[in-house]
Amino acid sequence: MIIGKTKKVIEQKEKELSQYLSNNYKDEALRTFTEYEQLINNFHTEGKLNDRDYGKFSTKIEDYKRMFKRYHH
Repeated sequence: MIIGKTKKVIEQKEKELSQYLSNNYKDEALRTFTEYEQLINNFHTEGKLNDRDYGKFSTKIEDYKRMFKRYHH
């Protein structure tokens, strides 16, 4: 279970990423995705994200990585 501030920070970053993707701002979306991935990894390392939740986010991260492989200018 994700608690309070950790959940809010993750949701905010996901919202930001979603907005950039929906507006087709590729550079900003890629930058935000990198920040999102680092955020998830840091929270897991710090113990703010348990293994089960980390697994769920890892799946999302892999999906984003596959999508970004198709992003070209």
